[in-house]
Amino acid sequence: MNHTLQHTIMQELVWGESPQAVAVRHSLPIEEIVALVERCPGLLPAKGEARRALALARLDILAEIALTAAKASDMGAIKTYLEIQKREAALTGMDAPTRQDTTVTVDVPWLRETRLAYKKEKDLAMDIVARPLTKISADTLDADE
Repeated sequence: MNHTLQHTIMQELVWGESPQAVAVRHSLPIEEIVALVERCPGLLPAKGEARRALALARLDILAEIALTAAKASDMGAIKTYLEIQKREAALTGMDAPTRQDTTVTVDVPWLRETRLAYKKEKDLAMDIVARPLTKISADTLDADE
């Protein structure tokens, strides 16, 4: 396999073509394509970081094409280049919002340690309303009649 064909095949694999489709297109045995892939680890998309790196490599290729046209004042190419930059920022995390940790403190006066009645062995209700609860018994009701 000559250098130009090898480069073409590698570009097709980077663009997402399957090794089988590349082998059929170039009338090559699949074993030659597999051998090329083994010599260049990371050439085929894999999970996680490898797929992200592959997507970034594709964006680099597209950005180069769009930038060439954008330099010639092509408004469509300029917009396309900006969209490519947005996608690259999303893939690299450059567009992530600035993280801000917020703490909210709520002050409830009757729950302050100095006010908690059970800490001072007082009646909690008396501490909250600042007066003792009136106990009503059957004797008190009979006396009112």
